Amino acid sequence: MVHFVQIDKYLLGNNSHCSRMFVCLADADERTDDAGAMTTAFSALIPNIRSQGRTQVSFGIGHYSGANAVTAGMFHYLGTEPLVPY
Repeated sequence: MVHFVQIDKYLLGNNSHCSRMFVCLADADERTDDAGAMTTAFSALIPNIRSQGRTQVSFGIGHYSGANAVTAGMFHYLGTEPLVPY
């Protein structure tokens, strides 16, 4: 036979477990937002093939679901073909 106290203990234990799970899911959601913003910002770091100089500087700004990111990069052509990213 199951008593009310046993049922209450069981429900309280499950509530605590669910609360921890929701905290973990919220943390994962925040990290996903940060990764999305960083990916968006990094996608802007591409060299311009029409540029006249041998050295280029590029900046990227990303926003995803409330998270923001900023990136900066520099590219330098060693000769006619090779490109070195920094």
